[in-house]
Amino acid sequence: MMQALAFGWSDRLIDHTPQVLGSSSIHEDTVRTVAGTLYWDGHHVPNLRKLVRTVYPGLVQRRTAHHGGVAWQRDRELLELLGLRYLLLDTVIEGAR
Repeated sequence: MMQALAFGWSDRLIDHTPQVLGSSSIHEDTVRTVAGTLYWDGHHVPNLRKLVRTVYPGLVQRRTAHHGGVAWQRDRELLELLGLRYLLLDTVIEGAR
């Protein structure tokens, strides 16, 4: 998460975050697609640095969370503070062929 913020904030975040894309044929003329990524809720983030330091006050805390296997929990806190949510869109298209 921290790498995505460092290199992608704010207009290239999608280039640096996990994504899932897929499609399958359900019937002869029906296709199902899924797309999942991070989405921003649209609320202004007044001070990115302050919010990051709320979750990770310094590099030592970041490394400790990473090596302790709890970085994912801290990252989820950070996502919430930044107004970012994981979203999976599932679409069924009939008459696709």
